[in-house]
Amino acid sequence: MKTIKERIAYIEEQSKEDLQQIVSDAEHFRAVTRKYEAEIAISVIKELQQELKELKKDKWELIKSAPKDGTEILCFEDRMGIGQMVLYYRDGYWREKCNGLGLKNIPTHWQPLGIPPKEKEDKIINLED
Repeated sequence: MKTIKERIAYIEEQSKEDLQQIVSDAEHFRAVTRKYEAEIAISVIKELQQELKELKKDKWELIKSAPKDGTEILCFEDRMGIGQMVLYYRDGYWREKCNGLGLKNIPTHWQPLGIPPKEKEDKIINLED
């Protein structure tokens, strides 16, 4: 029969082993979690890179599919030698963003405007420099 001291020593030893196992399991869990989070991050980055690649492509579509809710879009009309311009549709006409005038000729193609730059230039740029 074990003495009380022997029982306490045995329980303490088991507790140390249990604690070491818990610490080991926690470290393993952290490593697995970091690896999983890294895999998710890589997957998200790849998806975003693909979306960015798609956004950079020119996606000209026929004008009949263009939004007619006042959204500004990039249009193409080359019958009069105009080329590309930013337009919006209102009151039955495609209108120029710069002056709001309606066009006689309907553009043939359109695509969404690109995302504007986030950085803003505070100084005036001198083109002669």
